[in-house]
Amino acid sequence: LLCAVPAMSVTVAAEQIIATEEDTILIAFSDFQDKNGVNSGKMTLQKLVNTMKGHGLKKADGVFMVGDLNASGNYSTDTSTINTNTQSMKAIKDVFYTLVGHNVLFAQGNHDLAATPGLAPAGNNDPTSGKYGAYFIPEDQYGEWGNTPNETKQAAAELKAYLDAKVAANWKKPIFVINHIPLHWGNRTIEQGNGAHAELLVKVLNE
Repeated sequence: LLCAVPAMSVTVAAEQIIATEEDTILIAFSDFQDKNGVNSGKMTLQKLVNTMKGHGLKKADGVFMVGDLNASGNYSTDTSTINTNTQSMKAIKDVFYTLVGHNVLFAQGNHDLAATPGLAPAGNNDPTSGKYGAYFIPEDQYGEWGNTPNETKQAAAELKAYLDAKVAANWKKPIFVINHIPLHWGNRTIEQGNGAHAELLVKVLNE
């Protein structure tokens, strides 16, 4: 999945992506993991980025990499998992550098150890530009195989505090809430844990 997300108004035609200086353009994708290795994943991603450039995209304001940096990672303390994740991060940054510079944020997925350096912290990751809000919910708070009710309840409370502060400040810009596991649908059943306690987060967002 790779998509350009217009945070503000942007004209998008079938043949060309047209952006002005006032537009805010964000790119979001997940699951960089490639069983053939980091270089193979990098080549695939580069082809996708080249396609966007071919359609007229010259710059963007940021990239959200929404989790899963490699195909073999897990929650173990395996050093090789962290090393692969670090290599994947570098590959992704290299591919996007000409479009966004260093403005790449990495969410924790179920293949990504929380100890991996460079993952976006839980909570407020708003850019200094003030063009949009970015709030991250990591796998450890709401994850693939389920978290305890208290963990997700804490995540919901923290999200509510962030959004309440935005309301109090009369915030008018878009806010992106980033997490790896979908809130409304998953390819595993809730009985297996995927999406457990999602209603706690959905309630906050709806309110």
